[in-house]
Order: sequence, then structure tokens, then C-alpha cells
Amino acid sequence: MPRVSSRTQSIPLSGIREMMDLAISIPDVLRLEIGDPNFQTPANISGASAAWVKQNRVSYPPNSGISELRKAIAKKVTERNAIPCSIDNVNVTIGATGALYLALLATLESGDEVLVPDPGWAGYPAMVGLAGGTMRPYGLKAQNGFKMTVEDIASAVTDKTRAIILNTPSNPTGAVFDKEELQKLLAFATERDLWIISDECYDEVLFGGTHYSIGSGEPIEQSRVISCFSFSKTYAMTGWRIGYVVAPSALSKQITRMQAAAVASASVVSQIAALEALNGPQDSVAEMVAAYTRRRDLAAGMLDAAGLRYTPSDGALYVFLDIRATGVTSKELALGLLRDRKVCTTPGSAFGEAGEGFIRLSLACSDADLEEGLRRTILYVQERSAL
Repeated sequence: MPRVSSRTQSIPLSGIREMMDLAISIPDVLRLEIGDPNFQTPANISGASAAWVKQNRVSYPPNSGISELRKAIAKKVTERNAIPCSIDNVNVTIGATGALYLALLATLESGDEVLVPDPGWAGYPAMVGLAGGTMRPYGLKAQNGFKMTVEDIASAVTDKTRAIILNTPSNPTGAVFDKEELQKLLAFATERDLWIISDECYDEVLFGGTHYSIGSGEPIEQSRVISCFSFSKTYAMTGWRIGYVVAPSALSKQITRMQAAAVASASVVSQIAALEALNGPQDSVAEMVAAYTRRRDLAAGMLDAAGLRYTPSDGALYVFLDIRATGVTSKELALGLLRDRKVCTTPGSAFGEAGEGFIRLSLACSDADLEEGLRRTILYVQERSAL
């Protein structure tokens, strides 16, 4: 067989997918490992897409996305994220994953370092490697609720650093970063001439409080912030694979060219659904966020009553449970919990070294599954802690 690219060897196996694959072969498993909302995509969104397909020929859309959707995105980002922008700053992508990867491709030269949160989403290291960069973690501290400080990031910067990936609300911890620290980070990045790639996948999944978009801190055409968003979590549209990236227009044009070469465009059928998501009623969003808030409160109440420690979750879809008292690794505990109690979770080590000693529990399941999964998890952790 001809030689296979060494690039394929640089892609680490996702710890989330590893647990998912193991769970598939076990009957009646409670699935608390993945952030895939258990809600149906709202009927008006699916209906608008189906009606459009019946009435139109499904042909190639523009590489950057259909203009109606890009205009709606620019309006949303201007009004809700306080990032004044126009259609020229918007590219519609294949999920936030596509947005993040294109942002990295557009900013990295071979060997450039990218600072990645630790703990942080398991997909970042693979993306950085595929884009030709080198991943360098910046540690987020448990004693600080895993919230970012400029000092955390500054200590990781080297002469090779090109970009910083930021994620708030955070996967896996649920932490929402403070506005003051984000403003200080923007000033630091300006001083050091660094890009900030802001992953705002959970920008509208908040349990009280507010989300601050770091890109709102400067005029977009002079901005060093590339903001990446998704429809997946806000509108329960994970399988539609639709997201968007907002950047200065000169960079946005280059992102369009790269998307054209790599995948041509996001699905036009999904784009029509996304357009309805933004322009249609928002009641379903409020209902889903209320359900996630209720589940967060349920988890907090059960864990508090059991005397177990966890990171307070202010957003996203997760609870980060401290299992250090058990004396075993997070992977050992997650595997034992799956094998002995039929509860699938994700070990904290899947999100970086700083995640060791924790497991991630997802709020994206039903209330009943969450309650039973928590009950089994609490008992298992207590039993292991008593050994």
C-alpha cells in the first residue's frame, strides 16, 4: 500500500467517543457522556426546511452561505453578542467544528503554537494538529472554578504562539468566564499580536448571569478575534451540522476560499433550517434552557446532599464531578461506572491533564435518566471513596 500521511497519526482518539463506543455494546445504559440535546429540533425549524425542499430545486449554495442566512446571522451577532458586523464578516460552516477548523487553517503556519484550554473540549488538539500547528495547553485551576485568568494564559505564551482558543461557557466544566478577565485578555493579545479564536458554541445556554463575547471589545475590521458559533445546542440541531464564523472581512474572504476548496459549502437544506431558527419563534430555546437549568439544579441538589464536590456550572450542558477522593483515575472510575452500574460518563482526563480527578456528567438527557444516573454515580463514588 502507498504511504499514508503522517498527519493521520497526529489525531488523538477522543475520550468522549471512546466511552460512547463502549456503551453501544451494553444494553440499558444511562447515557450521561455526550452533549447531544435529548430534544427534537423545534417543529417550525424542521417544517420550514421540509417545505422549502418541496418548493425548490436543491442546488449548490454560495460557498460562504446563502445571503438571507448570513444577513440574519449578522443581525443576531450584532444584537445578542454586541459584535457589530455585516454579511461580509460571516461564513456559514459545517457546524462550529467547521468554523473552528477554518479559523485555525486561516491563521496558522506550520509549527505555530496554539494555546488550548486544559481542561477543554477534546476536539481542539486534533484540529490544531491537522492545521499544521502545535497544541500548547494553558491550565485552568479547579480552585478557581476552572475560570480563565490572564495569568493562566500569559504563563503559557512563547515566541512561537500564534493563537489562543477560548471557550466560554466552557465544555467540560460549565464555567462562564468573567467579563473583566476577557477584556484583559483582549488587551494582552493585542500587545502580543495574537489571534483569539473564541468558541461560543454555548453562548445562549446559560443558567442565570450573562455571556460576554470577547469580540465585542473592538471594531470588527480591526479585530484580532475570530468568533465561532453553532446552532447545535441552542436549537437542538446537532445532526443538521450547521454553524458560522465571524471575522474581519479580509480574513472572512480567505475563509470562504478555503471552505470552497475543502467542502464547497454547508448543506443548503440545513441553512434554510438555520434561517428559520433565527427568524422564527424563540420560545423553544427558552424552554430548553429552562429544562437544562432544572437539571443543573437537580444535580447540584443531589450532589450537595451526598456531600460530593463538583464545579458550579453556570452554562453549557455539563456538571464536572470531583472524584479525587476515590483514589483512582478518572478513566478507571468511568470504566467501572459503565461496567458495574451501567452509567456512561466521560473521564476528565479526556479533556486534558487538568481534568484528571473529575468526570463529566451531561445534562442533555431526560430528567429521569439524569436522576437515576446520578443516584448510581453517587453510590459508586461513595463506595470507592470508602475503600
